[in-house]
Amino acid sequence: MSLKALKKQFAEEDAARKARAEGGAGGFVKVLRDYTLLAENNNVIRMRFAQEFDEDAKNANADRGFGVFFTEHATPYKPGAAFRTARCTKESEGNCYGCERYAVRDEESKGWRPFQRGYVNAIAETKNEDGETVYVPFVWAQKARADVISQLMSYAEDEDTITDVVFKYTKTGEKTDTKYLLVPTRADVTPFDPEGVELYDLEKVSPNIPYEKQAIFYAGGKIGGTESTESTATSKPAAAKPATDDEDW
Repeated sequence: MSLKALKKQFAEEDAARKARAEGGAGGFVKVLRDYTLLAENNNVIRMRFAQEFDEDAKNANADRGFGVFFTEHATPYKPGAAFRTARCTKESEGNCYGCERYAVRDEESKGWRPFQRGYVNAIAETKNEDGETVYVPFVWAQKARADVISQLMSYAEDEDTITDVVFKYTKTGEKTDTKYLLVPTRADVTPFDPEGVELYDLEKVSPNIPYEKQAIFYAGGKIGGTESTESTATSKPAAAKPATDDEDW
């Protein structure tokens, strides 16, 4: 290895170390999630998607980016134990703690089964302390096999977009009986302009933990400043300006 190559390697390692320190494990950052907004608004919100999932959708915008799907593992539920989710690293690193636990094939290993989850930037309509309507950016996330994803896929197939309509998003039930419903309410007469609404970096939403640290992470250990992957945001994009016309956006 040449001195120049070694210098480049050190710079890349330092940059990665800084990103982990600032963003948590694997560059992970805490974000405002849909379940938090639902809990704060009696389990129903009006929302729209700020990005498409499909690059060939009629309203696709490369500058805004696209929704993503990641393969993940989650720790099996145990009362009082830490609950952690992170990306599967079998393909990227050749090893994955979650896959190893799933391969054991005992009663607990079933909970380590890999699954896909979709993430996309969205905007919710909420009220501030003065009763004014504000647009709040958040990350909408659901497992790929969830009924609500099927509802979204159906709308996308019919309309070739998911960004032209306000959805009513509802949660019912608790724990294993939880269900989500996504109902389109009114398509835009003119295209909605999300200018000024800051979007989250979806690559940093799902923890991407190096294999050698995954056992500690899933056991509830602290890695790179991250203690929980299922928290509400400690820092989030600012809400857009309050609406000045009718509340039905």
